[in-house]
Amino acid sequence: MAPSARVVVIDEAQRNRLEAVVRARTTHVRDVQRAQIVLSAADGMSNVAIARALSICQNTVRTWRGRFADHAMPGLGRWCLSRVADRADVIALGQWSQRISLSVLGVRDDVGVGAETG
Repeated sequence: MAPSARVVVIDEAQRNRLEAVVRARTTHVRDVQRAQIVLSAADGMSNVAIARALSICQNTVRTWRGRFADHAMPGLGRWCLSRVADRADVIALGQWSQRISLSVLGVRDDVGVGAETG
């Protein structure tokens, strides 16, 4: 018996962010694809159906479905640092990926997101 696909549940804010990524004209194709995978998974589609609909392999669907199930938005990669990300996502991504430093991003706990000026 084949293992079952990971369950993906998204809230309204996550759906809105993912749909914004899909609609944006300047989004990288890989990021649109990741967002489409998660949206389709949240709508109850199987890995096979998602792979067919997006003309990609099942392993790609399985990978990104699993990363989202494990890490939510930060699991999808750096694009969640765009204007559609919130501070919690930036912090979670910084914790999840050692390659990204919150200090480089300008995230400060005392004043919120943004670099110090002046």
